[in-house]
Amino acid sequence: MATESYSIYPTRRMRAGLWGIAFALLLPATSAAAEPNPRAIAATRPPPEPLAAVPYREPFTGHAEGGPPSVESDPQIAELDRAIDTYFAGEKAEGWVFLGFGVAAAGAGTAFYFSGNRTLRGASYPVVGISLIQIAAGVVLWVRTDRQVERLKADLRKRPHNTQNQELDRMRKVNREFSWLKIAETTLFAGGVVLATVGSARNAPIATGVGAGLAGQSAAMLWFDMFAERRAQKYTDVLERPPLPPVAISVGSSF
Repeated sequence: MATESYSIYPTRRMRAGLWGIAFALLLPATSAAAEPNPRAIAATRPPPEPLAAVPYREPFTGHAEGGPPSVESDPQIAELDRAIDTYFAGEKAEGWVFLGFGVAAAGAGTAFYFSGNRTLRGASYPVVGISLIQIAAGVVLWVRTDRQVERLKADLRKRPHNTQNQELDRMRKVNREFSWLKIAETTLFAGGVVLATVGSARNAPIATGVGAGLAGQSAAMLWFDMFAERRAQKYTDVLERPPLPPVAISVGSSF
């Protein structure tokens, strides 16, 4: 009787089926082994920090109540604020000096003219002429200074950096003008001395008086401008110090 023989080696299809079954059985076990254990993770975590240990921070609300701080809260801005007060107080005082000296010179020049003396009449022309410039300068300084200070202080609180730069540019121009004024006044003084000397030598009283009056007024203006230039240079030195912040920021603010 013939018997059927079966190979003990599985066919290719059977091997594939067996591999599929084995993979299906092993997949759940592998996934379970790879999945982290929640209890193990919880055991390794540090205990949560209590709420009382977390510092409380105030929310940002912009500037503190009352708006930006006063100028005194920033030493650099406060220094410039004091320099503005000092410089323009000197400007206003100089305005009074110019005004008083100009009025006195105008009165003296008028008296010279009507004195009947030809030398004094000659001196009256430059004395009265320059006195009008002095009176005008005094009035302008006296009227303009207070408004200029108010505007500067308001700008200093809002835009310190821009105010510093603009005022520094202005003062540098003022200092250059003082240099030219000194040259002009020194030249007029020397010219007046020469004219008075020549007029006296040639017995020309009008020329002598004009030269004397011109030299006297030029010397007075040169004297006034020397003090004004020194005061302006001190103010410029403060403006040339390290730049101020772009805006005034409240110390209590946080960003």
